[in-house]
Amino acid sequence: MKEVIEGFKDIIENHKAILAAMVLLLILSLIAVAILIIGIQPSNLQVWFRYANFGESFYREKWTYFIVFIVGALTVGVLNNMIAAKLYVLRGRIPAIVLLLVSIFLVLFMLFVSFSIFGINREAGIWT
Repeated sequence: MKEVIEGFKDIIENHKAILAAMVLLLILSLIAVAILIIGIQPSNLQVWFRYANFGESFYREKWTYFIVFIVGALTVGVLNNMIAAKLYVLRGRIPAIVLLLVSIFLVLFMLFVSFSIFGINREAGIWT
């Protein structure tokens, strides 16, 4: 933990690009959480939550399954910033920036998937 704190201090003082990527990841994660909280609507019916090409094509679950998306966005936003700070201390600037960029795209992909799943439920008439 001490290495992470030292890494954050050094990043704040010397590396504005890494700091900007960390702030962008955190803000994007918080925006994703807000959008997902607004998009999730409780229902007594089972909702579509996953699509796959093997087995059954569509899978159903209770609406509470979508809380996983919220937890995932928060986890990526907070923990990957901490991992990037430690990675900066251990390996340097480039690996930390790569991790942050991949994390940003992961949050965007999570939003894309959740919007697609929400769209399936709206088309099915579950959330109107």
